[in-house]
Amino acid sequence: MGFSDWLHSYRSASSTDRSCGVQDQRRRVRDRRHGRRRGGRLSLACLFEQLEDRSLLTVYSWSGGAGAGDTNWMTGANWVGGIAPSAGATLVFPSGPTQTSTNNNFAAGTDFESISISGSGYTLAGNPLDLQNGLQATAGNTTVNTPLQLLADQAISESTGTLTLGGAIDLNGHLLTLDAAGQIVVQQSISGSGGLTKTGGGT
Repeated sequence: MGFSDWLHSYRSASSTDRSCGVQDQRRRVRDRRHGRRRGGRLSLACLFEQLEDRSLLTVYSWSGGAGAGDTNWMTGANWVGGIAPSAGATLVFPSGPTQTSTNNNFAAGTDFESISISGSGYTLAGNPLDLQNGLQATAGNTTVNTPLQLLADQAISESTGTLTLGGAIDLNGHLLTLDAAGQIVVQQSISGSGGLTKTGGGT
């Protein structure tokens, strides 16, 4: 997400705040007129609108802008908008960037919401990470050498080409679904309590 998109999201969230504030002020005036007391809580609709707007700010798209000399995830120049992601973010590796070798230099065990790889030829390497909501590869051949630990039941999916999982996977008590339309190659151990299943017509 570029800076202009971030700014638009921020302004939208701010606009929602003002709109919800006006709506709730009007609601409280109506309640007082009719002798009702509801406290100062935001309406549920306004609360959900604010949460939805702010969720847009947690998606980070790889640009590889720092060049071959610095492929680190913590380098802001490697992400659209010049800001590195933080724990809990959704990471997107799109088509377009020429720098497709990437290195997770966040502290081992940093958690991320999900990873989406829509560009071909990416390699994700580096420190182990915790994953909340799956990994999806939708283009070309992809290699994920980063060790993964699951934080919930989830899927690793591949829709074309070959996805190579070169890092160990810790199920951590959860169910992992390998969903392959083409091929998923598992090169390291899948360990821990939990479960493993395969779906899709691939191998």
